[in-house]
Amino acid sequence: MEIHAIRTHHKEIYDYLDEDRKKIVQDTVGATSSPLGLRIECSSRGEPFSITIPGDTGFPETDDGVREFAAFFGNGAIASIHLGSIESGWSRTTVPSSGIKYKDGNHLGLTGVAKFLSLTRPRVAIITEFGEELDARDVQLALIEIIKSLLGDSKTIIIPSDVMLNLAIDGKDIYFKCGCRSGFVPIEKIEYKKDKDGYLEYSFSSGCKSGLDHVLFK
Repeated sequence: MEIHAIRTHHKEIYDYLDEDRKKIVQDTVGATSSPLGLRIECSSRGEPFSITIPGDTGFPETDDGVREFAAFFGNGAIASIHLGSIESGWSRTTVPSSGIKYKDGNHLGLTGVAKFLSLTRPRVAIITEFGEELDARDVQLALIEIIKSLLGDSKTIIIPSDVMLNLAIDGKDIYFKCGCRSGFVPIEKIEYKKDKDGYLEYSFSSGCKSGLDHVLFK
């Protein structure tokens, strides 16, 4: 496994310090604070794959920044993407869009997630880091549908994350653990809904009458 890092766009605690305190940090630690995005390079059965995690970040505002993001995060197998919250003016979002920005620039928001996916085109995008204000019933599901609609005919599989999401990678294939507990199913067949406790439940879109369609991984 190889882990690569890139500087991203998010204000850290260091950025909010006054100049005197910044100097103390520099003199003590010898460096300033910076947010990082990650690209994890692995292999399964001899097949290479990558997992990208941009983390808390705004979308780059310069052409050079966009090119850097595209080169670093592009064409991964799985991308775990922090949404943050909904920016003002999101309903006017189009892709590509340059006129709508998340207010503090610390998160992607709906616009940034759509632009990030349009730029990097991962096979599977897991949308995570929903702000607490977006934890209301079915809001997360609605946001995923909005992101899908913004991307149009994108081939990326886009799913929301929750505690019951378990993935397995076998060669070039990506699987998810089915809620029926019979085993794993190809990610292309995933569906999800809220259960009675408000958590996301992941299941086989063709039904689970037989465990024969499920794969077992130890």
